[in-house]
Amino acid sequence: LALEREVSLAPAPPLVRSHHVYGEADAFPLWNSQWTDEVVNPIRDPREICYLYANQNARSYEDIAKLMAESSARMDGDHTGRTQYFLSTWSDHVEQWLGTEDLSVLSIRYEDLRRHPVDIFRDIFDFLNVPDIEKSRIQESVKKTRFDTLQATGAESTSSEVHGGQERFFRSSETDEWKDELPTDVARKIEQDHGRVMEALGYL
Repeated sequence: LALEREVSLAPAPPLVRSHHVYGEADAFPLWNSQWTDEVVNPIRDPREICYLYANQNARSYEDIAKLMAESSARMDGDHTGRTQYFLSTWSDHVEQWLGTEDLSVLSIRYEDLRRHPVDIFRDIFDFLNVPDIEKSRIQESVKKTRFDTLQATGAESTSSEVHGGQERFFRSSETDEWKDELPTDVARKIEQDHGRVMEALGYL
């Protein structure tokens, strides 16, 4: 009833950001096709995720690599200790979203979005049935949200993703910083834990 009331009051279909796995938490479904129209599912190289998440949360690379291989992995909210996101392993998370049949899902690789932002955003808008948007408008939006622009305008300081003692959220515009920063043994562990899925997605 609460969901029905919120949807009825919304001027347009609400957009929800979530890191939840497509599955259940304590036997409770995290997703419901009755309340979900379309899902845009971004996928990213797990080695880059390990590098970024460790730096954003002041945790060791080894701890994050271990977390990414745990089927019960979850992320707690700041200061509350309550679960904010149910994650599962990186491989399970990816495969469950790729194998979803009762929801309409568009999966995109973050690396492809970085290389071809205008084309990928046009694909996303088409998937979401957004009325025709001129290519020039998409190009302008991409330009305004470039890494260097966000840093120059100080937009990162107001991002909802910044938390705790974190100095900045937008670390870099690169997609493979892990190659210079992630210890070799940690990278090899991630590849061992998730190699089959990584290879299927072109990461190996």
